[in-house]
Amino acid sequence: MIDFYLFANETVLDFYPKFGFEPVQESSFSMKTSDLNKPLTKNFTLRKLDIYNKTDLALMREFAAESMPVSSILGLKNNEHLLMFYFILAFNDAVYYIEEEMIVIFKQKNHVLHIFDVISKKRIEVERILTGIVSANIEIIKFYFTPDYVGKNIHTELITESDNLLFVRPLLKNLTSPFLFPLTSHA
Repeated sequence: MIDFYLFANETVLDFYPKFGFEPVQESSFSMKTSDLNKPLTKNFTLRKLDIYNKTDLALMREFAAESMPVSSILGLKNNEHLLMFYFILAFNDAVYYIEEEMIVIFKQKNHVLHIFDVISKKRIEVERILTGIVSANIEIIKFYFTPDYVGKNIHTELITESDNLLFVRPLLKNLTSPFLFPLTSHA
């Protein structure tokens, strides 16, 4: 369990240890689309949200306020303000609504699908979403959070180069499982 965390750039790497913070390495998570267990069928309506549409913006606020952690392994609660920042500024062209279920932030670049976050009011099965948003030309899926189904065809790798290093003040010193704080938790 972690009681506090923060991300530091290279200018403050020596500063945070003075306050009990320790650097830890996060992992990256990806999978090949050929490893998906289910056939690629779209079984829901996917709609791009528009931050300039009052109804869509209200929907984003509602989901941000009531969201469950994206993962039972590592997720965040009460992250409403940061989620709104990412909806409105960072990913305003990549926010999609799966009717009555969730909001997914994702982009496709070449043959890679980048899934930045999944915002839902209830527990979700990420693999079910993948079968609906992965197109035939996608070869790799990159997750920017810790997926719940680590080990099921998920490739993990320690992140060795990053602009931000994670520092934690751990209650338990041994963080052994691969993990990645959701990208949308970075302030």
